[in-house]
Amino acid sequence: MAPTRIPGRCAAMLTERIRVGAMVMRKGELTQLVRRELHQRGWLRKGTGSNVTGFREEFHEGGQEEEAALSAVHLSHDGVVAMEAWMEDRSALEIPGELQRLLEDGSLRWVPGVRVFSRACAETPAPQLSLIHI
Repeated sequence: MAPTRIPGRCAAMLTERIRVGAMVMRKGELTQLVRRELHQRGWLRKGTGSNVTGFREEFHEGGQEEEAALSAVHLSHDGVVAMEAWMEDRSALEIPGELQRLLEDGSLRWVPGVRVFSRACAETPAPQLSLIHI
């Protein structure tokens, strides 16, 4: 499938700043399905590092600690712009049917603003510094 053309009103967003975000789901087979769908659409993040990381809810904007192991599949800038447009207006563009179904049934969650090397996406949390008072 060819990369998706971004609607005109969303194209202006492309010049503002590099946008980041990820699809978050429980670790497992679903991760590869989501990765494949995003790749086919041209929405999968490319470049150095990984496009699939762990995701720790407690480190993302006041989230609660999750019992389940989560994965984050990171999108390209164009993919993030497309998801932002779709979240704002579901008729703005078409996303792959399988992704839409998973988003609607809650198996998959769109999380804007998450970077690959962010604290929420580190496999193990960075050590915390603490001051020792003597």
